[in-house]
Amino acid sequence: MINNYFLLPSDIKVADKKKIGSNKVRLRYNNELNFSLVDLCVLDSKKKIKSLEIVDLNNNKLLKDLELKYSKLSKRLSKIYYSNNSKPKLFKGNNPKIMGILNVTEDSFYDGGKFYNTKKAIKQAYRLVEEGADIIDVGGESTRPGASIIPQKQEVCRILPVIKELCKNNITVSCDTRNSVTMKKVLDEGVEIINDVSGLNYDKNTLAVIKEYNCYYVLMHSLGTPSTMQINPKYENVIKDLYSFFLKKISLIKEENLNLSKIIIDPGIGFGKNDSHNFQILKYFSIFLDLGLPILIGLSRKSFIGRFIKNEYSDRLPCSLALAVDVFLKGASFIRVHDVKGTKDAIDIFKEANH
Repeated sequence: MINNYFLLPSDIKVADKKKIGSNKVRLRYNNELNFSLVDLCVLDSKKKIKSLEIVDLNNNKLLKDLELKYSKLSKRLSKIYYSNNSKPKLFKGNNPKIMGILNVTEDSFYDGGKFYNTKKAIKQAYRLVEEGADIIDVGGESTRPGASIIPQKQEVCRILPVIKELCKNNITVSCDTRNSVTMKKVLDEGVEIINDVSGLNYDKNTLAVIKEYNCYYVLMHSLGTPSTMQINPKYENVIKDLYSFFLKKISLIKEENLNLSKIIIDPGIGFGKNDSHNFQILKYFSIFLDLGLPILIGLSRKSFIGRFIKNEYSDRLPCSLALAVDVFLKGASFIRVHDVKGTKDAIDIFKEANH
């Protein structure tokens, strides 16, 4: 039996609601997408991903044969399928959920300083909601590459007035923070999601806070700290290493008896990754569905786009929208963006063209 394999859904499409009797199965965290083929992959001798088998979910004989050949195949496959089990409210409704970015900072990479003023930040939050944001992700500490740490009290002072205003008006709010004290303060105000760029590696008290409040938690992969993460990041294979990271953290979360149904994973584009790593993650993005958890991804206007189009100062929006559609079709449940309306429109018209 082969234990170290990955499952990559390879023919994901927008589900045709008019087509009766389709043999395709729905994606677990996005029932607007379906698929029937799964590429079974391993690492070859050069540490590159190699396809071994194509699993046809409609072929019962093939499934039985492969089950004998590959360890826990059925259990692994079932993590990708859509089930009729009741879902937490955050996952109900249309998919993917659009998370609007609100940086109440002076130095974030794209909009740093634009919404540093509380009134401007609140105005921007309502604008994002009007454009169709399902969630507003409020952050008070820049974690862009090269950013410096700020005092935790300063972080809270920046974001708390904004968060209070949004929560009292029943807007779903996420807080982008890696500090457990900040987490407690914002959760007390009604924040539903903690978005932790450190992936449980910064503050040892984070797990206890998440458990106490039973909130949603975004577990993001990153290397080192913002000040060091882009200094020559290295992986044996970025997909395998991220997959192993998530398995280890999921095991820890289970050991601590946290509510796994409220955990969301994020591969952390640009956080301790060079451009090659970022594009590998995008190419094999659907592999992470094999972990059985919903996936959030942030691609909006990131610097690797500027390097790709060979113009750091050119408008990165067209590429951001193209990548948003791409990750939607690969199974992303949450897409974190600066441009809410443009992203929603791009995904919605793609759906309409493919129903």
